Amino acid sequence: MLITTALRAISLTIATAFLLSACGGGSDGSPTPVATAPPPVATPPPTALPATGTVGIVLTDAPTFDFDEVLATINSIELLGDDGNAIIFAGNETIDLLRLGSFTELFAVNASVPAGDYSKIRLRLSELTLIRNDMDGNPVDIIPVDLPGNGKVDLNPRGTFTVTPGATLLLELDIDAAKSIRITQNGNVERYRFRPVVFVRVYEGDATDRLARVHGVVDRVIDVPSGYVVCQTDFVADPDDDDDDDHDIDDDHDIDDDHDMDDDDDMDDDDDRCLSVLITQDTGIFGPDGEPVDASVIMVGDALTAIGDLRGATGDSDSSDSDSDSDDDNDDNDDNVILDAYVIEQGSLGTFERLTGTVASALSGDEFGLAIAPGQGFGSMTTITARLQPGSRLFDRDGVELDSAALAVGAEGHFEGVLMLSDSMPDVLKIALIVLDLDSATGESLSGTILSVDVAMESLMLGTDNGDRCVLVPPSAILTQVTIADDGTTSEAITLADLEPDTAIDLFGREDVGGCFVADTLRVEVDITTGINRTPLASAGPSQQVTTGDSVVLDGAGSSDPDGDTLTYNWTLVAPAQSTSTLVGADTVAPSFVADVDGQYTATLVVSDGVESSAPDTTTITAQSMTTLDGAALYMTHCQVCHQPLANSEVSGASASSTQAAIDSNRGNMGGLSFLTTEEIDAIAAALQGQ
Repeated sequence: MLITTALRAISLTIATAFLLSACGGGSDGSPTPVATAPPPVATPPPTALPATGTVGIVLTDAPTFDFDEVLATINSIELLGDDGNAIIFAGNETIDLLRLGSFTELFAVNASVPAGDYSKIRLRLSELTLIRNDMDGNPVDIIPVDLPGNGKVDLNPRGTFTVTPGATLLLELDIDAAKSIRITQNGNVERYRFRPVVFVRVYEGDATDRLARVHGVVDRVIDVPSGYVVCQTDFVADPDDDDDDDHDIDDDHDIDDDHDMDDDDDMDDDDDRCLSVLITQDTGIFGPDGEPVDASVIMVGDALTAIGDLRGATGDSDSSDSDSDSDDDNDDNDDNVILDAYVIEQGSLGTFERLTGTVASALSGDEFGLAIAPGQGFGSMTTITARLQPGSRLFDRDGVELDSAALAVGAEGHFEGVLMLSDSMPDVLKIALIVLDLDSATGESLSGTILSVDVAMESLMLGTDNGDRCVLVPPSAILTQVTIADDGTTSEAITLADLEPDTAIDLFGREDVGGCFVADTLRVEVDITTGINRTPLASAGPSQQVTTGDSVVLDGAGSSDPDGDTLTYNWTLVAPAQSTSTLVGADTVAPSFVADVDGQYTATLVVSDGVESSAPDTTTITAQSMTTLDGAALYMTHCQVCHQPLANSEVSGASASSTQAAIDSNRGNMGGLSFLTTEEIDAIAAALQGQ
């Protein structure tokens, strides 16, 4: 689990005073008793504030239309401060950034972050892959992206951010995948490089701007205020769309103090990540069939996806723990992070379809036509009926609720619900949630060199290959400087005043009717790498055993360059003396040849990054002719003693399957022939059928 309460240490010192009795003379010589005063009442010291706070990492992305999936494998997220660092996540989690195009997702929480000021967020990626799909949703292009500096990215928001004792801080990482990929040309080869444009938003008690999604299992039902404690079991942005079936809800509904990691620093499904999901009478709640249901239908153990406003606790509990179970737990850790739900979808991930599409026909009653965008497993130009229901909600990408008038023909967005397929009636999507992209026009880009900057006029002049251009930079524009170093990449928020002439810059935005380019994002790239080239590594692939006459394909895809440089390939082949085989495509990653004679073939690969060549790597391919078995000889050796010579055998014409069945059932003690191979039985059957 991710969310826990900071430990409260209460010390109580009780002082007890005693009066010592004094000896005095008496007629009997015994001591005179002295009354003991009652002990004073001890006053406990004030409760100390916890020394830690909670930090949640929330991920989101801007939509892009060039690719269907952008898969990022995240290894760690860490806060950097003057007094030390704090790990928020460590593991190996792959998410599809494009699934975050219309919402945010709670990715990780650490409830034990030392209070204080932090200045950077360190993100480590091990892999970034771009995927284009065909009309049926199957990958057709898989493009790896070069990660500079071993995938280490330092994000510098504007100014420091503070972790307050006992409170929750949400850090939203808005990763604009489309603007973070730079395409360069190396000869005829396109190379994709990661140049992170990431905007960091800090939320202290306020809800995130975009709608948030959380998928998990109900741990408890909350009575006051109404809602549920939901333990997160999977990411909605997980590309496989599958629930983890091994989620276990701990008896104490808490997370370990080891930053939500088990001993191997990987996220564990048993460490359930719990938060409070609060509902109102306006929350749309939908059952697995897509129909509206009452809140009382949701039970402990049910899987659900909650969509709403995500916020952190400010130190005072935002929701009471008046749960409907009979436990005595004090689960105030469950309200460190709170989601105020607009929509709840009951069921495992995938129960509710999330379809990208366009309004194809105007709303009539509660129905409208929905044209499904390609690449989602539907045929070309597929249109279905979308049906609004009581509780259906409609928003834009920025989390602003809309009315049904926004469903104009041509409106694009994500349409979510349960799809009912029919052979005789139109297919119907029973809508739970719609998120429209009201600014869906494809953006433009512009690159060049800064000629001048006018901060007062919020503009700059840019020199491009096609002439000088004026560029307007509104206050809402995101300016990022990406610094590439040998040991990592830094993405830093800057201002217009930081820009200087003669600086190369990439701009993203739109053309203005006045003739200027209006930039919504500006990216400056600074390369401070040492320029020392490192030698690439060749990998010729595994050894192979083939049948003589086969076509053999070699595999050099495992070759790599530590600098991420594009490689060229040079294969050579040493064949047996009698062979006339030659390599086809010896300068490609996967050449081929025909193993035309028996023997051993040795393929050698050397790769080059254009500056240095690798050491050679070899692989061997052994070719052997297929052996023809003598069925008659096998019959004579193993069968003739029981079934007469082959020419007049009593089992003449027996098939291989009937022979195998007789052996398997030990018919006539034939089980003693179980050592025969399938090929040998086939040969015997062929001999019997030839009689």
